Parts: sequence; C-alpha cells; structure tokens
Amino acid sequence: MSTASSNSVPVASANIATGTGTSRTTSPQNPLITILGATGTGKSALAVSLARRFNGEIINADAMQMYRGLPIITNKIRADEQDGVPHHMLDFIGLEEPPWTVKREWYKEQQEAAKEKMMDANGGDGQEGLLGLQYDTLLLWLEAEDAVLKERLNARVDAMVRTGLLEEVMELQQEEQWFRRMNVTVDKTKGIWQSIGYKELELWATKVSLNADDHDAVHLNASTTNSKLAADGIEGVKAGTRQYAKRQNRYIRNRFASALRQAGALDKLFLIDSTDISRWGETAVPQSEKLVLAFLEGRQLPDAAMLSDLASATFARITKQDDWRSTRVAHYCETCEKTLMGDKEWERHITSRSHKNVIQSQRKKAARDAFLAKRAALVGTEEAESRPP
Repeated sequence: MSTASSNSVPVASANIATGTGTSRTTSPQNPLITILGATGTGKSALAVSLARRFNGEIINADAMQMYRGLPIITNKIRADEQDGVPHHMLDFIGLEEPPWTVKREWYKEQQEAAKEKMMDANGGDGQEGLLGLQYDTLLLWLEAEDAVLKERLNARVDAMVRTGLLEEVMELQQEEQWFRRMNVTVDKTKGIWQSIGYKELELWATKVSLNADDHDAVHLNASTTNSKLAADGIEGVKAGTRQYAKRQNRYIRNRFASALRQAGALDKLFLIDSTDISRWGETAVPQSEKLVLAFLEGRQLPDAAMLSDLASATFARITKQDDWRSTRVAHYCETCEKTLMGDKEWERHITSRSHKNVIQSQRKKAARDAFLAKRAALVGTEEAESRPP
C-alpha cells in the first residue's frame, strides 16, 4: 500500500453535534476517509464508490475479513463488487492464526510504505519519514433506522443460506477436525471460530459430521439442511447479527462519539442516512461525495446535525447522553479531601473561597515547615562546629 498523496486517497472501511460548520483553510496533506457503522449499513459499497470517484484505495478494517476464504461467513466483498479498486488487508491470513488487530497491521503497513517512500526520495533508511506519517481524517458514519436495519439483516442471512452458508460452516468444521488430527492447537474463543455464523451452526455441523463416513466428504442434502437443528442455528445467526449491529451502534454513540467530543474532534464525524437503500445512489453516495470533496479542497464543512432528520435526532441523543454523564462523574479534591459529583459541582468547588483558603493555608504551612527545617539544620551545624575537637 502506498501512502496518501495529492492524487490518491486511502479509504478505510470498517467495521458530535456542532453548532456551526467546520472551518478549513487548507487542503489536507495526508487525507484519510474512514467509513464506520454497523454491519449491513453499506460500508463496503460506499467505500468503493468514493474510492473510484476520488482515485483512492481501500484498507479493510474488519478482522474477520482478513482470514483467507469463507467469503459468506465473513460477508467479504466479492471481486466483481470491488470494481477494480485496490483493497488492502483482505483475505490474507490462515484460519489457524490468531486474530490480527487493525491498529497493529495498519502501523506495520504504514511503516513499510514510509520506508519505501523515504528510501526512494533520498536513499536513507526511511526512519525519519515515520515521524511525519499523520493523517487528516474525515469520518463518515453510515446509519439506518433500527426497524429497517433489522429486516435488512434478516434478509441478508437468508441470502447467505441460499448462496452457501451451510456449506462454509461444514468446511470450517472439517478444517477444525483436520487441525486437531495434526495436533494443531485451535483456540475457539478467538478469531474466525467466534465469527457469527459458525458458532451458531457448530452443533448442527458436528452432528452432520458424526453421521457421515470419516473418509468421505460431507454431502449436504435436504434432510440435513432442512432439519430443525439447522433452522434453529439459522435463527441464531439472525439474532446474533442483529445483536452485533446493536452493539456496534451503541459503541459508536456511547463511546466513540463521546471520545471525539471530549477530544474536541466532534466536527470530523458526519452521519450518512442509509435507511432507504432503494435511493442509495440519490442520497447516501452524493451526500458523501460532497463532504469528501469539500474536505479534500479545504472548504468549510456543513453542520453535521443538519444533514438529515436521523442525523439531527442521533446527535441530539449523543449530546444529551454526554451531558447526563458529566453530571454523574465523581471528582475527588485531594486538597480538601472531598468528593464532588458532576462537572458543574467540581468547577464550582475549585473556584470557591473555601478551596482557595485551604490551598493558601497549606502553602503557609509548607513554608513554615520549610523554614523550621532549615533553622534546625543551621542550629545543628553550629552546635557541631562549636564542639571541641
């Protein structure tokens, strides 16, 4: 992967409210467009659209999609859907390997890219280039109304079953058996073994394998794919997918957006409403393109809360949650040995006369103690010098 340049914008595909627009005066030197959101909101499709429009490359940030194979279980973007756009960190590690964190692999790729770039530029070892490898980031948050997203996820699981989900589960189950025969340790609490789709259907796959000849490949038929155990597993996949999307949205609202707000970076996040997938090309894509273009040209960005009704309601909810949390945070004053609840009480306390009086009193005491200690040291020195040899 190459570092960002004036004609190449990396797009990271994963997986607040501001009073005025974001004012910019210069174009970003190292632009990075990050697309985040719950599963099923259209992150991969939007990433491809933006990468084609702005001559970018896509960096996958989904840990499960880093594993080789199993495109249905991991919901991996197909080659034809990539539309010729270069994709990085996708489909490249073995099933037996531990899960890789995006952060670690991202830094590794960036270090290699920086070294190559700096060596080409001046023949050095590239280390100096790492110091300046920072990115100006625009965050596009894809969101959909809960009821619509639930139905979309249920339909997606049905489509996964039609295109070979059960066959992939059997393939993964047989891989696990092979690893065990080869005495390869399989930690089923991590990695691909915890992917939604496998763990819900593992019991079904185990039963199918037990009923098959150990020396023959397992052939699925109507009696195995239409069994109650299979149906229960598929319903489990749907429930697990819905719960996962709910957790993702909760994390973005309650932790990610809140952290941005506390860091003063709230104006980097823009919610894109992907509820109506039938109007995707008329709403989500052009709206995202306008934001990216303004960002790349260094122009003022709009008020994020004004992009849609969903954005306005979501940002208002986030702001309200943050304000409520600030009233429940405990602050301990070591000076006064007192606990204050909430930011307002804390601010009131540290500016109060009583707090300042305690500080002044402690300073006087510290000065007095220092004076007495110094005087005692001088007296001790004089007594020592006055003693006869």
